[in-house]
Amino acid sequence: MEVFTDQNYLVARLKAGDEEACSFLYDNYGGALYGLIIKMVQNQMDADDLLQDIFHNIFLKIHSFDESKGFSLYTWMIRIARNKCIDHLRSKGRTIKIQNQEENVSVENDSKLSTHMNIDSIGLREIVDQMSPDLKKMIDLFYFGGYTHAEITELTNIPLGTVKTKIRNAMIELRKVFHIS
Repeated sequence: MEVFTDQNYLVARLKAGDEEACSFLYDNYGGALYGLIIKMVQNQMDADDLLQDIFHNIFLKIHSFDESKGFSLYTWMIRIARNKCIDHLRSKGRTIKIQNQEENVSVENDSKLSTHMNIDSIGLREIVDQMSPDLKKMIDLFYFGGYTHAEITELTNIPLGTVKTKIRNAMIELRKVFHIS
């Protein structure tokens, strides 16, 4: 199987419907997405179904991916997964509970799925851990924890505008590290 080290090349191949690129995407990001899903829905059967549904949505929506909007492919996929999980929880009549979490919220990989290139292997966790505590907490809650801006506001008692600004500042800092303009 080809290894796609360039995101633009991978996206181009995905947009062309390349099955090898689709397999690569699933094999290399499935575990990280599954970790987010299971953390949010806390039910293995639902998580298994959602993972398949999320990848189906990713493949259907890949033509709408636009790197110029400031998202990496991984971040874009995380947003799709997070939104799908929130929709799922709401459709089940469950409220999304906000817990005061002092521990690190991280994406955990399921041992059933092969993940050669997850957030740990690209060094994202280490980079986020080096950020200032307030920016790290925003990334942990928003991207890894799946919380919405409003939920973070309620959890942290920080005004909504400030939460959005901190998340934006954290993303700017990450872009500098990864040399993304």
